[in-house]
Amino acid sequence: MLEKLISGFQTGVDRAVLDLAMQRQFPCGGWAPSGCQAEDGVLPKRYPIQGCKSHDERIATELNIIESDGTLIITRGRPMGETAMGRVIAERRAKHLLVIDLDQESDYRKAAAIIKRWLENENIRILNVMGPRESRCNGIYNDTRELMECLYGMITG
Repeated sequence: MLEKLISGFQTGVDRAVLDLAMQRQFPCGGWAPSGCQAEDGVLPKRYPIQGCKSHDERIATELNIIESDGTLIITRGRPMGETAMGRVIAERRAKHLLVIDLDQESDYRKAAAIIKRWLENENIRILNVMGPRESRCNGIYNDTRELMECLYGMITG
């Protein structure tokens, strides 16, 4: 059973996951580069994110992957940039990995059911969720929020 969500600090997928978890009082956290500087400014202190000693996003991404049982990538199209890097890190670390491409699976209930089944099959208790930032994938915050609302309802309902 899912016990905690981990995500980064950036706008888009990361922030949608943290906002939902905090609103639902679901345990969450994660790592960010030193200074917690997102594309929209310094991450507000209300977020349960730890700053690592480095300014390198790869280190924070790797810490989030290491501290989780599996990584869920939510994207539109092929993962790019930091998201693609996260996929490589998860594969290199032999962590469970699931990619949900919302261009391929636009039915959020169906996508949430796929995720739920994967969580159960792989016995994932701590889930790292990552994906593109809002400026690179307009609307991904709202899409992720809707998908995660469906998933939350399935795992708590």
